[in-house]
Amino acid sequence: MTNTAKRYNEACSQFHARSYCQKLRDTREFGHAFIPMNHAKFLARSVSLYPNKEAVVDEDLRYTYKELDQRTNRFANALLNAGIEKYDRIAYLEGNTHELLEGYLTFPKIGTILLPMNIRLGPDDLEYMLNDAIARVLIFDKEFLPVVQKLIERVPVEKYIVTHSDEPVKIGEGVEAEPYDAFLNKGSSSPPPVDYLRDIDENDISELFYTSDTTGVLEGVMYTYREIYLHALEVIASWHIQESDRILHTVPLFHTNGWGTPQFLTAMGGTHIMFKRFKPKRWLELVEKERVTKSFMAPTMWGMLVNYARAYPEKKYDLSSLDWGIAGGATMSVGLCKDVEEVTGAEIITAYGSTETCPVVSQAHVKDAKGHYLLPEFEKMSQEELRLLRCRTGYPMVGVEVKIVDRDGDRVKPDATQVGATYVRGNIVMRGYWRKPDQTKESIDENGWFNIEDMCTSDQYGYMLLVDRSKDIIISGGENIASVEVERCIREHPAVSECAVVGKPDEEWGEIVHAVIVLKQSTKATEKKIIRHCRDSLAHFKCPKSVDFVKELPKTATGKILKRTIRDELKGNPKGE
Repeated sequence: MTNTAKRYNEACSQFHARSYCQKLRDTREFGHAFIPMNHAKFLARSVSLYPNKEAVVDEDLRYTYKELDQRTNRFANALLNAGIEKYDRIAYLEGNTHELLEGYLTFPKIGTILLPMNIRLGPDDLEYMLNDAIARVLIFDKEFLPVVQKLIERVPVEKYIVTHSDEPVKIGEGVEAEPYDAFLNKGSSSPPPVDYLRDIDENDISELFYTSDTTGVLEGVMYTYREIYLHALEVIASWHIQESDRILHTVPLFHTNGWGTPQFLTAMGGTHIMFKRFKPKRWLELVEKERVTKSFMAPTMWGMLVNYARAYPEKKYDLSSLDWGIAGGATMSVGLCKDVEEVTGAEIITAYGSTETCPVVSQAHVKDAKGHYLLPEFEKMSQEELRLLRCRTGYPMVGVEVKIVDRDGDRVKPDATQVGATYVRGNIVMRGYWRKPDQTKESIDENGWFNIEDMCTSDQYGYMLLVDRSKDIIISGGENIASVEVERCIREHPAVSECAVVGKPDEEWGEIVHAVIVLKQSTKATEKKIIRHCRDSLAHFKCPKSVDFVKELPKTATGKILKRTIRDELKGNPKGE
């Protein structure tokens, strides 16, 4: 044994560092290099640094960070005074309003669970969510009163609160909804008597969002404080969020954590510009008036914006404040991306994720926060080549791992050709499905990999491309056909505004490729012309065999095209008769 080894062993005999470190790990206590993650700290930070800065703009209402903090304190105290307890589920039926944003920022202070519900769902789905979650409180916009009145006898809700009403609203026999502002005024503006850093564990459930599985059954996705907190920090780092940002809430707050904007923008002390419902004209007006710096939307919404701007070219708007925009929720064609950039003057990138990942997984930036290209190779690329990269699914956010594997479980080659199943791992992956432990185990393996159920490729730069949702792959005559690839081709036709491609039942082939298309205003196209256009670019077996032209496509509240609805309409008619 060498002299150095002897000296080391002698020192170790006097102090067992290994057991000491293990003991520190196992006896970690509050305050000892450990402060639980709770996004209530984000608002506390901004109140401390920017008390008089504009925090929220909602039409004619404007609140500073100090006022926002006081309102959320009032809300929290009023809930506690009403007997609401930690872990109680508080549901919302509300658009993108300051009231729902205040729920996002209030509940982390007292440990209640936020449950925003999709305002476009029917009574049956809303009934299912309220019963499955056993919601104790329902806060709803007065415009949804008829829906709530249908639910009153079918759900376990104990207390109702109505927004945009100065008077109590009768819901049912002996049941009234209390006006939101009147309820808030019952609470003190002082911090609630809850030490949220000690009384709320970072692994407690903070938010609950319902999403449909492949069969259309609703499942509640649970987010913990830790997941939400880290997701916000990862977005801040990956999306270059700044204190000066003024972000327009175009992503519905009832949808997948509102893409995280309530947390990451609050953490940085930026300004929330509320947008109750998307309308292209109003979007243009708000970007100009409020000097919006960033906007996130589904491709269909960006397409509606382009169509409106080109339909009314005489109307000019100053959009120079817009740094860049994000298209998420579906793939964006290069043609649409170019159109949006011409209309807005801002660079558009694609982001990717799922409800189960809090939700952002990746983004397709090609430049850093200072405008420098991420890789030397990018400097030599044409604008069209760079736009093609920005329309890919992108590379993982800081702290997120993604693997794309073939049927044998081996990672696919980064050649932008080989397709594989996509798995995600990181602190942003959901805690699980509410009351469905078996489904949770099926979707997340023992090593923490979540099956996002998408088929992707990866290129030499690490940029992924969503080829198709697993459930949207068309199998025709034994060949796998990616509907997204066909849609991307169809959208390049000059007359096409929107399209969806699905498998249509067929006795001979099992399925045939079927396209449903919305044409641009004042344009024409025929089935033969669309098929011929596709045959110029795609292998013939991938091209549509039939085409329908419609005025609009069925969509979710977030602008996603509902292919399941289209497929359901085609079922039982295999010959198209």
